[in-house]
This record gives sequence, C-alpha cells and structure tokens, in this order.
Amino acid sequence: MKETVYEEENPSETNTELEKIDVSEIKAYIDQNFDSQLSLESISDRFHFNKNYVARNFKEIYGTSIGSYIQIVRICKAKELLRFSTKTVEAIGSECGYDDKNYFSRVFKKVEGCSPSEFRKRWMSRSYEE
Repeated sequence: MKETVYEEENPSETNTELEKIDVSEIKAYIDQNFDSQLSLESISDRFHFNKNYVARNFKEIYGTSIGSYIQIVRICKAKELLRFSTKTVEAIGSECGYDDKNYFSRVFKKVEGCSPSEFRKRWMSRSYEE
C-alpha cells in the first residue's frame, strides 16, 4: 500500500489571495501610462488580479478610486501643459488621454472650476502681474 502525504490547505485562501497585490506598481503604471486608454478592467487584466480586489486595495492604500486617480493624474498633466506650453486645448486633451476635446473640457471644468482656456488665461495674467 502506497503512503500518500496530504498537505493541509487552508480552504479560505485562493491563489490570488496568496499573491499579494502591490498597488504601488499599479500607481506607477498609471503615472507612466495616463495618456493611454486606462480602465479598472484593463489594469486588472494587465496585473492578473480580479478588478474588485484591485479596486478595494487601491482605495484602501491611496484613499481614492482608480478612476479618480487616473483623472487626477491627467488633469495635473493638463494644467502643466496649459501653463508651460502653447499647445492647443485639443492637443493637450489628446496628450492627456482624452480623445474628445469637449469631454476633456467638461472634466477639466468639473475638477478645476473653469475651462482649460480660462485656466490658461488666469495663469498667464498672474505671470504678467508678478
């Protein structure tokens, strides 16, 4: 008779739970690829984790959802470009991951309280006053 050794396995742990997610890698990926079409689904697929697991851990560590973080990164880059370049609003929106100029303007206004053009004008007028 053959002896078989059975290792006890904790039934509450799955393979994905055994592999801990490093959300700092996800954050770095977003920071480097903000201009791409990013979504919770595409990021989860890239890192081979369940999207709910990724969303929960990201929010727990950074205090914001992945979607909101992507938006923050894009708008921060847009503000930088509006201040320090002469690119058009449409070009800046595209460079920041927004395919539609109108959508970019709506999101920018929602976040900043003014349109991208108004933001640029305000910034330029402050520069000249100093």
